[in-house]
Amino acid sequence: SHMYPVSKHTTTRSDSKAVKPASTVCGLKKPGKGVRLFCATILFLLVSGLIPMHQAHSQASTVWNGSVSNDWLDSANWSNGVPDENTNAEIQWFPASNPDPVITGNTEFRQLRINNFGRPVQVTVADGVEVEMDNLIVGATGSPGQIAFNAANGHVTVNNTTNITGAIFLDAGSITFLDDFTMSSSALFTVQTGTVNVGDPGPPVISADFSILNSSVFNLNNGTLNIYGSSEFDNSGTFNAGSGDIVLDGDITLSGNTAFNPQTSTVSIVGNSTITVNNNIDGNTISFYDLNISGDAQVVSNSNVLVNNDMVVDETASYQQTDGTTLNVVGTVTGDPEISTNRPYIISIIINSPTSISAVFDEPLNPATAVNPANYRIENPSGTTIDNPTNFSLGGPMDNIVTMDLGFSLVQDEVYYLVVNNVQNLSGFTVSPNHRKRIQDTSPPVFYSRQSGDWSQANNWSVVSHTGPA
Repeated sequence: SHMYPVSKHTTTRSDSKAVKPASTVCGLKKPGKGVRLFCATILFLLVSGLIPMHQAHSQASTVWNGSVSNDWLDSANWSNGVPDENTNAEIQWFPASNPDPVITGNTEFRQLRINNFGRPVQVTVADGVEVEMDNLIVGATGSPGQIAFNAANGHVTVNNTTNITGAIFLDAGSITFLDDFTMSSSALFTVQTGTVNVGDPGPPVISADFSILNSSVFNLNNGTLNIYGSSEFDNSGTFNAGSGDIVLDGDITLSGNTAFNPQTSTVSIVGNSTITVNNNIDGNTISFYDLNISGDAQVVSNSNVLVNNDMVVDETASYQQTDGTTLNVVGTVTGDPEISTNRPYIISIIINSPTSISAVFDEPLNPATAVNPANYRIENPSGTTIDNPTNFSLGGPMDNIVTMDLGFSLVQDEVYYLVVNNVQNLSGFTVSPNHRKRIQDTSPPVFYSRQSGDWSQANNWSVVSHTGPA
């Protein structure tokens, strides 16, 4: 049972959904008939004592030499034949004049170890090729990216726990880790437009955790990252989200001066999750660009959350800021009734006219702080103060709407920011420091329709298009 597990233990997630990793036979997720027969034979021989235990535990290895070509499936390029489901593929030192391996056809093998300190080396998967392995080991090198596994436009599945110290590259293909995935010792993972899965949504759900540690760097660019487990960003790691899509189905932890750079990405939290930030670059704050709390997810944030664009909370989901932490959504908030926090925040900005706006808060405000001009200013995108509003009034259905006049006229489609400090709710709790809210007049343009040449006639104007003769 130590050598050939039938299945991994079932675990239970915090949302009470069963978690069952994929069944394996002889360490392989989808063994063929011959492999099953081989495993049954080995098990019989072990039980009967006809072969010693240490022989059963030995694993065949084959070493790449590239003496003929770059073709992974050509046995002449290996010391002990082409790797299969019972064989470890070893990429060690080989002559610089010999080509790096390219996996040219669908294949399955036990383990790939890339550990070449003599020169740079890269194992590449050809377009559309499907690869399955139990273990992937990519060794470290002095220069990130020198020792690499390039999934490229292929489709790769790794069944067991993976910890890389070298590099992984992915273009438009996919790579799935069905057990925990860790980057450490300055590892590098760069995605272009492909998909990385850590775990699997099932059914049944396969839970696996993602960790980026020890100055490692993950670049998502325009790709997709799905994590069906906990996410840990720690010890000076860097996560560059680019404009990618990220799905998180578990707890999120930032610590140790890690850099979680949301850029223009979309993060969707789809399962029960606790957000924790400790001793990080921004103190106790995590930033997102677009943040969606989807489905029936229940999210609790023990840290300050800054959403640089929009936030959506589904009607069946819930989001809670714990006491003493703040929420600041610079763009629009959808689903405010499902958000719970003891500190006020601005839901939206209403543009009444080019020189008047109203800030809609989530709860009733302390009147004295709500209409104090010293608590408000208008900034441009570079952060320069361009106006101090005047003529404040507090109203709305629950005294949560602050209306103010501007000392300039808003220009259509240009971006401005209302910055708020020291405004309190009725319990005396204040908004986040320098609470920012985007102001942008995106009302549709009005077209002049040449009917009579009279500017003052309403029927000469249209919000749809130009009409009349040229």
